[in-house]
This record gives sequence, C-alpha cells and structure tokens, in this order.
Amino acid sequence: MPSDRPTRRLRLPLAAAALALGLAAPALAAPAARGQVLGTTAGEIEAALAKAGCELVKFERNFLGIEVYCREGRRQWEMLIDSRSGAVRAIARD
Repeated sequence: MPSDRPTRRLRLPLAAAALALGLAAPALAAPAARGQVLGTTAGEIEAALAKAGCELVKFERNFLGIEVYCREGRRQWEMLIDSRSGAVRAIARD
C-alpha cells in the first residue's frame, strides 16, 4: 500500500503560501478600478477616493479628461478619469 506521506508534507507549505497570498492581495489593490465611476467634479472625486482610503493630492482637467493623483500610505496612484461620465479610464501606480 503506497504511503501519502510526501503529499502530506507538501500540503502545509502550499496552504500557508495560499493563505499569505490571499491576505496580501487586498493590500496591493488600487483605490479604484478601471470603469468605476468616481464623479466629474473635484469634490465628488475627492469624496470617492477618501472613502477608498486615498487622499487627493492633485486634480487637473486637460484635453484628455481629468487627471488625478492620490496617496494611499506610501503609495501614490495616477488616474485618468473621463470628464463626461466620471469613469476611471486608466490607473497606474506612480
């Protein structure tokens, strides 16, 4: 009868790694998702980002739309928001 001892030894480290990755994933998440509607005014966008735990650093309207920079702890995010719909078109960690 074959022993399942080697597989049992692998289960614990794999389970621990999966748990660690699962707990770390929310910490790496951006404050907004692409397509999410944040608003079209500085006040609306600032309120939506504050609710997500991100402090508005810079707000600028240009020909591409609304450019927003926000800080979440030590991380800074740059977002491009559609000026008509208020939806996030692009997001990048700065």
